[in-house]
Amino acid sequence: MVNRFHFKNFEADESIKTIANISLGKVLDRAPCGSTAIALIEKQEQGYRCSIDIYCVQGPFMVSLARSTVTEAIQAVEEKLTKQIELRWFDRAAWAWPLGKNFLREVS
Repeated sequence: MVNRFHFKNFEADESIKTIANISLGKVLDRAPCGSTAIALIEKQEQGYRCSIDIYCVQGPFMVSLARSTVTEAIQAVEEKLTKQIELRWFDRAAWAWPLGKNFLREVS
């Protein structure tokens, strides 16, 4: 599936499209393998709403935030999703670490 941003209620120029799709690529690089995303930037009365939903085997990651400019909205969503993904990986690693430690002791 092609993961890219969709723009609603405004025509984004090439620089905004590039920034948005690079940001989406960074987030997907941190997401579990096989993830797919739905990404939308929508112009509203007060500014711009950026939403990214990532779907994978380990569950969804979803963020939607509004900011006054497009780039602020993109950056805020990227930061929030990165934190969500890192926390999920940390939780899984913390659970698995004692098992791996015991395994290494038995093998040695």
